[in-house]
Amino acid sequence: MRKNPSRIAWTVLLVCFTVFCLLAVTIPLTLRWFLLHSEVNQPGMLRVAVGTILMLPDGADEPIAVVDNRPVEIGTLIQTDGSSQGTLGFAQSEAQGSPEIATVQVYPSAQVVLVRSSRSRFASSNDPNHIALEVKSGRVRINTSEALPNGLTVDVITPHTTVKLLPGSYAVQVSNEQTQISTRLGEAFVDATGGQVRVAEGLSTSVAAGQPPTPPASAA
Repeated sequence: MRKNPSRIAWTVLLVCFTVFCLLAVTIPLTLRWFLLHSEVNQPGMLRVAVGTILMLPDGADEPIAVVDNRPVEIGTLIQTDGSSQGTLGFAQSEAQGSPEIATVQVYPSAQVVLVRSSRSRFASSNDPNHIALEVKSGRVRINTSEALPNGLTVDVITPHTTVKLLPGSYAVQVSNEQTQISTRLGEAFVDATGGQVRVAEGLSTSVAAGQPPTPPASAA
């Protein structure tokens, strides 16, 4: 049976037209998504206040002893001993003199991992900056700003719970048995084992392993 050249030509033409239409739609949408939602990592800055703090970058075999200031990349573990203390700061951008939007005071005998620190790649984006920390043990105080035009989301992960922080000031204490979250200013939303509580200003909650958060009570 002889092939019909006209039918083949129309088939090729229709396939090419379909591909063209798909590209005409998907390429602008992809570019728009990239402009509005593309992110870049924003390293933190560790400032040692007392003693020597150990930093273990992601993938490294040996920790780095820090006694002054040092950039902190994503995935880095920060560890203080019983006599060391420091602050992890996050600037709004990498521009010189950019204001800090969040600080994490790391107290003695603590372990903290920087899980995420990102900002929008382009000024046209309305996405907020993102910071995520894993507090493995010890005590930290987290202060977050509300001065950003697009906002800031801060998430804290512990062995017992996940916490979303609104702009404010919070203390997080992690032991083997439980996590305690106290709100000095702002609001914290604490999730664990299917339960969520809202911890308003002046209140605290605790989360034991495998248990929902306790009802918020006075942090005094």
